[in-house]
Amino acid sequence: MKKKDESGLFPGPLVLVAGPLASPFERAARAHLSLGSDWSFAEVVEAHAGSGYVLVTPEVFLLGRAVNSDWSDAELCDPHLWSAEPDCWHVWLLAGDASRAWGLLPYELPWVSFHRRGRLRVLREEAVRRMTV
Repeated sequence: MKKKDESGLFPGPLVLVAGPLASPFERAARAHLSLGSDWSFAEVVEAHAGSGYVLVTPEVFLLGRAVNSDWSDAELCDPHLWSAEPDCWHVWLLAGDASRAWGLLPYELPWVSFHRRGRLRVLREEAVRRMTV
């Protein structure tokens, strides 16, 4: 499958590989495209590079921002927003070995928020770690 990147951040077409040989980056891009978001994958990555974290290894890909656990869904869904006094990691996108992601974050926060099947979830950090071991 080929999807042209309109943002100009990635030269040429974005070619996504399917199957178990796909890298976490490729799986994240494919997952993002399947959501039908108004944001292109390149725009989301660029936004997180400016307001949060883009963590990429051969094992895991994570887009996340330091936010507040009591933020509204609209605030959490704006990838340009971050908090100067956070208590929560908002995981916008995670692909690959999730158990390796937590060691890459620069500091611990007591809460983790994410969307799963269209529903916002805000959980204690230790509960999320247990789910991803």
